[in-house]
Amino acid sequence: MKLPPPVNPALIKHAEERGKSIQNRISDKITAFAGSMNFVYLHVIWFGCWIGFGVEKYPFGLLTMIVSLEAIFVSTFVTISQNRAGGRSRPRERGTPWFPRTAPVRRTLRPTNGPALPSSRATSTFAYMRGEGVR
Repeated sequence: MKLPPPVNPALIKHAEERGKSIQNRISDKITAFAGSMNFVYLHVIWFGCWIGFGVEKYPFGLLTMIVSLEAIFVSTFVTISQNRAGGRSRPRERGTPWFPRTAPVRRTLRPTNGPALPSSRATSTFAYMRGEGVR
């Protein structure tokens, strides 16, 4: 029998704190619906009926305005959801027994198969890689 993966206590605490706010619960429900296939099906039916029943004539100005407003609100809820996901990763950044902190990966300006890029002058990476060098 396969055991379920262990649950991080920091994630449980974060979910409990998030559940206390009615705004967060509403936002989570809207984001869950907007990310489902039911959302897509509803819009296919809605657009099909709008155009099929001739609610308005081409170029569908009212429909365009409604869809634009909906896009604004849905993108706001997606951003809220991403912020929440960022909040869940914070226990990992702090380092806990569940998520031990590791050393950050160091990035360099060195191409994988060439010499180091000069950092003392502002040179285009592409110009340097083409062999034009530092001017």
